[in-house]
Amino acid sequence: MTGASAESIADSLEPAPATGAIADSSTATQSPPDRVPSRSGGLGVTIALALAASVVVMGIGFVVWKVIGGTEREPKTVEFVIPKGTKTRQKAGEKVVVMPSHLELQVGDRMILRNEDVVRHPIGPYMVRALNEITVVYGAPGVYEGYCPLSDGEQYKIVVTE
Repeated sequence: MTGASAESIADSLEPAPATGAIADSSTATQSPPDRVPSRSGGLGVTIALALAASVVVMGIGFVVWKVIGGTEREPKTVEFVIPKGTKTRQKAGEKVVVMPSHLELQVGDRMILRNEDVVRHPIGPYMVRALNEITVVYGAPGVYEGYCPLSDGEQYKIVVTE
C-alpha cells in the first residue's frame, strides 16, 4: 500500500448498515422504524373472519326468508259457475249459492266467473252477461265487499293479500 497507512484507510470507512436498513450516505446513524410489521398474518385472519361472518349472515337471511314465506307459489285459479236456470230458481224463491261469502286470494291469483244462464247476473263486484265469462287477475292487495245475491248471506268479501 503506497502512500496510505492501514489506520488511515480504516478511519475513512463508514460502518456497514444493519440488516434490513437502507444505507444513507448523509447520516452515519439510523433510527429504528416506529412499527415493525407483524408476521403473524393479521390481515389474512381479518379477511377470513370477515368472509366467515358474511357467510353466517347470508345463511341466517336465507333461513328467515324461507320461514317468512320467501318461496314463490304458483298463482291459483278459482272458478265460479252460474248454472243455467239460476234466474228461474231464484224467481221460484230458491236460494242459489254460487260464491262463498268470504274469499281469500293473493296478488296474481285469478278468478273466473262463468255465467251459463240465459240472463245476466251480478256475482261479487262483477256483472257477468248471459252465456259469458270474465276472468279477473288481482294485481294489488285490497278488500272488496258488498252485496251479492249468489253468495251465502247475500254478502261477499274478497281479501287480496301480497
